[in-house]
Amino acid sequence: MRFVYTLYAVMRIMSDQFRFRTVSWGALVL
Repeated sequence: MRFVYTLYAVMRIMSDQFRFRTVSWGALVL
């Protein structure tokens, strides 16, 4: 069960980084 929780945490961190990168790129373009 802990492995699933770790995987979920990693996926969440990756999605947060992707969102942050997208926002920064959007600000750069605008």
